[in-house]
Amino acid sequence: MSTLKKTKQKMFLYSVLLILILFMLGYIFLNHEFDKLVQERVKSISKVSDNLYELSKSRYSTILKHSLEKLLLNEHFSKAIANKDIKKISEITKNSNVQILYKHSEIKNTLTGFKNVDSNIYYSLYRSVYYKDAYVGVVEISMPIDSYLNKLSQIYNIKSYKFAEHEVAGLEKSSKQYIYSSSIKLKDKDLNQLGYLVVYYDISDLIKPQDKLKNILLMVGLLISILILVFTEKGFESVLKHFRDQTFTDSLTSLGNKQKLDYDFSKNKINVLILMNIKQFSLINQLYGIKAGNEVLIEVSKNLEKFVQKYSMKVYRISSDEFAFLNFDDSFLEDKYLDIIEELHKEVNSIKIKVGEFLDVLEIEVNFGISYGNSDDNLVEKSQMALKKAKEKSLPFMAYTEYIDTKKSSSTIIKMKKTLKNALKNNNIVPFFQEIRDKDEKIVKYEALVRLIDYTDGKEKILYPGDFLAIAMNGGLYSAVAKEVLKQALEYFADKKEMISINFLPNDFFQPKVIDTFIEIVEEFDEPHRIVIEITEEESIEDFNRLIKIVKRFRKIGVKIAIDDFGSGYANYSHILKLKPDYLKIDGSLIKNILIDNESNVLVKSIVHFAQDLGIKTIAEFVEDKEIFEVLKEYGVDEYQGFYFGKAKDLINS
Repeated sequence: MSTLKKTKQKMFLYSVLLILILFMLGYIFLNHEFDKLVQERVKSISKVSDNLYELSKSRYSTILKHSLEKLLLNEHFSKAIANKDIKKISEITKNSNVQILYKHSEIKNTLTGFKNVDSNIYYSLYRSVYYKDAYVGVVEISMPIDSYLNKLSQIYNIKSYKFAEHEVAGLEKSSKQYIYSSSIKLKDKDLNQLGYLVVYYDISDLIKPQDKLKNILLMVGLLISILILVFTEKGFESVLKHFRDQTFTDSLTSLGNKQKLDYDFSKNKINVLILMNIKQFSLINQLYGIKAGNEVLIEVSKNLEKFVQKYSMKVYRISSDEFAFLNFDDSFLEDKYLDIIEELHKEVNSIKIKVGEFLDVLEIEVNFGISYGNSDDNLVEKSQMALKKAKEKSLPFMAYTEYIDTKKSSSTIIKMKKTLKNALKNNNIVPFFQEIRDKDEKIVKYEALVRLIDYTDGKEKILYPGDFLAIAMNGGLYSAVAKEVLKQALEYFADKKEMISINFLPNDFFQPKVIDTFIEIVEEFDEPHRIVIEITEEESIEDFNRLIKIVKRFRKIGVKIAIDDFGSGYANYSHILKLKPDYLKIDGSLIKNILIDNESNVLVKSIVHFAQDLGIKTIAEFVEDKEIFEVLKEYGVDEYQGFYFGKAKDLINS
C-alpha cells in the first residue's frame, strides 16, 4: 500500500474519531438541556403537589373540626364516653373513623396529625372530652387522604403511592416510561416524624416529545458530521500525526513523555505505576557536561526499552532524569511487580557507560518508587512519595503506603492544630494526675500529665501527649499548653498537702518569656517547696550552663528539681553532679524489664546506689505489679509510680 493511500486511510479513521467526539459532545449537550427540562418539569410537579397538599390538609382539618363539633353538641356523647358505653358511642358516631382514647393524657388544645394504619394514611384530629366538668378521655376523629390523591391524579398521571419510613425521591427512566417519585413529610399530632407519603408520577407524556426532538437533532448532527468528513482536507492526518508525535514524544530518547503518560493514564485502566530516578544525575552533567549527560540518558533509555518488551510494559521519560513504567495488563500480583523491580534494578546497575575525555566508566545507580491502585487513585503522586522516601532511606525501591503519605500527614497536622486552638480557647487542655507513693504505699505526691479533651465528633475523647504535643511544639502552641497545665495543677493543689510534680522540656529553659511566665505562676503558690519540676535531660542540650542558671532561679523560690527518664540512653553523670537534683526518676523501660532482663536489673541497682551516695532520692516509673514493687523496695528505691497504684485521673473535674 502506497504512503498516500496509508495517509488517506489514517486521515479517514481520525476524522471518524473527530466526528464521534463532536457527536458525543452534541449528545452530552442535548442530554444536559434535556435533563434541565426534566428537572423543571419535576420542580413544577413538586410545587403543585406541595401546594395541593397544604390546601387539602387545611380542608381535612376544617371537615374534621366540623364533624367533631357536631358530635360534642350531642349531650349523650360525653356521657357515653364517661360511662365507656361503646354501643352508645357507635350509635352516635356511626363512623368507624372515630376512636375514644381513654388512657391518653388530657390535652389543652385541639391537635391534628397523620397516622398510619396498615399502610393506609389518615389525617386525624384530637380533642379532650369532659363530662360534668371532669376529663373523661380524648376523642380521635380521622379521615383518609384519598381526596388529596384523587385531586392530584386529576392534574397528573399518578401510577401509585405508598407509605414509607424514609424519603424517596428521584427520576427513573425505562424504555417506555419516565417515573418521578416525590415524598411528602408526615408528622403525627405530637409533631414527631411519622414517615413519608411517596407518590409515583408517570410523566412520560410530558417528556417523550422532547426526547423525540432530541433524537432528531442528534440524527441531524450526525448527518452534518458525515458531510464534514466528506469535505475534510486530505492532508489532515499527516499534520495531526506530526503534531501528536511532537506532543507525546521525548525529543532526546524518543520515549513517551509526561504528556504521553498522562494520556495513557486517561485512556487505560492502570493498576501499577513505577517511577525511576537516576542517582546524582546532575553531578554527571556538572563533571562531564550536558552532552555526556544526554549520552547517559540515551543509553539508559535503550536498555529500558529492551527490558520492558519482556513484560509488555511501556517506559516514559517524564523529566530530566526520571522515568515511568506502565503495564496495561488487567491482572495484578504485587509479588510479580516486586520481582520486576528487583530485576530492573539489577539490569540498570549493570549498565556501564564510557564518558568524558578519558573515557571514564560510569556505573548507573537508581531508585524506584511504586504504587498500586487504579488510575483514579493519584498513582503519580503516590509513586513520587515512595520514590522520595526511597531516596531519603537510601533504598533501591519503596512501595507506597499510607505511612509515607506526606499529604495525609499534613492534613492530620492541620486538623490537630485546629483542635489544639479550640481546646485552648474552651479550656479543654487539662492536667490528669498520677499518684506517686512511698515504700509504705502512702501517696506523697502527684505528677501532672497533660491531656486534651476533644469534642470534635460530638463525643468526649481524651487525647494523650503523643497525639498532639509535637504538633503543639512545632505550631507555636506549646508554651500556652504548658502554662495552662501548670496554672490548673497549682490551683488545684493550693489547699492540698501532697507535692505536685510537673514536666518541663529542656527547650522551655531557653525561652526567657516562657520561663518568666512559669516563675510568676510558681511564685503565686503559697508553698513552692511542694512543687517538683521534672527535666528530661537530652544530648541536644548545648548551653548547659544556661540551664543551670534557670534551675537556680527555681531553687531560690523553693522548687525542687527532678531528672526525668534517667537511664533511657543518654545520661551525663557530670551534669547530674552540677544540677544536684532532688530526685532521679528511673526510666520506665528499665523498670518494666527488671524481672526479665539482667542488664536492666543491674542498671537500676547502679542508679539507686549512685543516687544514694549523692543523697538524691529515686523514683521508679512504670511500676505495673506487686512483684516489681517488692524488688524495687529491696533495692532501696524511695518512691514509686505506675499502674500498680493507679492510672492518671482527672481529679479536677471528678
